[in-house]
Amino acid sequence: MAFFLPLSAICTAVVGLWAVATRARSKLPYPPGPKGLPFIGSVLDIDSQRPHLTYTQWAKTYGDIVYTRTLGRDIIIVNSEKTARMLADGRSEIYSDRYRSPIFRIYGIDRMTALLEYGNEWKIHRKLLHLSLRNNVVDKYNDLYLNYARQLFQNILRDSSKLFEHIDLYTGSVLVELIYGQRVQGKNDPTFAMANGLVYMINKEMTADKIGLLNVMPFLQYLPSWFPGAGFKRNSGRCRKMVSDVVEVPFTMAKTEIEHGALSHCMISDILKDGGVEESLAKAAVSGLYLAGGETASARFCRLNHFDRPIDCFRVENPSVNAVVGRGTLPTIADRPRLPYLQAVLYEILRWNPPGPLGL
Repeated sequence: MAFFLPLSAICTAVVGLWAVATRARSKLPYPPGPKGLPFIGSVLDIDSQRPHLTYTQWAKTYGDIVYTRTLGRDIIIVNSEKTARMLADGRSEIYSDRYRSPIFRIYGIDRMTALLEYGNEWKIHRKLLHLSLRNNVVDKYNDLYLNYARQLFQNILRDSSKLFEHIDLYTGSVLVELIYGQRVQGKNDPTFAMANGLVYMINKEMTADKIGLLNVMPFLQYLPSWFPGAGFKRNSGRCRKMVSDVVEVPFTMAKTEIEHGALSHCMISDILKDGGVEESLAKAAVSGLYLAGGETASARFCRLNHFDRPIDCFRVENPSVNAVVGRGTLPTIADRPRLPYLQAVLYEILRWNPPGPLGL
């Protein structure tokens, strides 16, 4: 007890001094925004589950560009596509960067493409991904999408109570074969299970409160996990091991299959053939794609499942689908130009409830 009292006093003093130091501001004014409370700022005013709704309300009061200070960090919120394009495209040398948190390094995902700072490594990742994802190439994967889509429908018809499990399997299977050329045989497939386990671990451990705590007290990253407030580090070692496995194992398997001439066309085959970069960069680029793509795609399908308010639009569209493809036949990507109403419905779902409403 005698040890922890002075230790607590020292920590309190350090936090206080750090908070005062970070309050130093530029002479230029910030955009308008909510005032907030001392030290914690506007954190109590933000919906922790759906912060984009709070930001949208602020835009109605303060305009397209809103400033707020939350837990010691200055935040600029852009609520207009026009303004966002003007800043991100017109002034890309200033604003083309990503938010950085020490927790990315602690959990071993700091080299994933979506979390990289703007620089040479990010540009190399973009170049590698462009080999397989550019507009004139993606159509080569249409059969892959359709095969797994048919499997998804069969799984839903067989057991609709496991809808979200089927969706996770669909999105993960598409990504594993797209990236590594490996056909996924079910939820117990080693590569799928390994990658999905990492996604679950990251979602469970890298929560907003932990990221916020590190923003306020960044020195916690240097303390042992048993120290009060540093408990977020307890599973970091396990997560880093899982990241290492996801980065190394499927890439090595794909490379071995290439050497034996057995790997089907995929992103790995494109990168090893035409990428011309170190393998460590290639591994980081493709493994990060699974983490980002799996979450976004699953979220999109979940939006479809919850789109029940204007259900009449589906009833209206069903006869036109039958007229185009025939009753009892599923539409394919080739039918897309002939189904403009269905395409508009899907676009409206994404506009109404986008899977990634915050463009961080």
